[in-house]
Amino acid sequence: MNHRSGEQQLRAWARLWKEVRPAPPHAVEATALGEYAAVRILEGPTAAARRFPEIARHLDEGCERCEADLKELVVFLDGERQPQPDPHERWLPTVLALAWHYGGVNTAAFRIAEYPELVLQGVESGGDTQLNLGIRLRTDEVRLRVDGWELRVADADGQERFRGVTDAHGALRLPGISVPDLIHARLEVKPPVGTEGD
Repeated sequence: MNHRSGEQQLRAWARLWKEVRPAPPHAVEATALGEYAAVRILEGPTAAARRFPEIARHLDEGCERCEADLKELVVFLDGERQPQPDPHERWLPTVLALAWHYGGVNTAAFRIAEYPELVLQGVESGGDTQLNLGIRLRTDEVRLRVDGWELRVADADGQERFRGVTDAHGALRLPGISVPDLIHARLEVKPPVGTEGD
């Protein structure tokens, strides 16, 4: 082995070690920074600095790594504590289950994923569609209401075409909306307050 190849080999090993060696321990542990972020969100920056003075000082000194990690933690933790929407305040999508044309009548059935025991059936008559919300399989365990469901029909681009509420029998007339229109539109529902399954 000549002297020159030995030096090259040492430099190669030094470059490799530089790439793979473990990072030196950081002044602030990740768990401590997470606790600091939680206190900062819940009680404010002053309380966090009072409870974790070393971390506050470290951040004041301008550690870019900890500042970036803190921003991510605050976004994550603050998002976790956002109130969850009331299920009666969000629109539930429907999915086309079946469509058919029989005896000159267009008909389609739609399902609601959150309420698999329900089916929406649309029957076209004279350019309008009569929608009926019904329970697919009525058993003692299924105690869903069919009245008071709010329905919304929107075009593919989100433009609302119709909004209404089912009557005591689960029926709702959609004036000027054919079954093919309904199949190609967005049909969404909101359950009435007090609907089981929420």
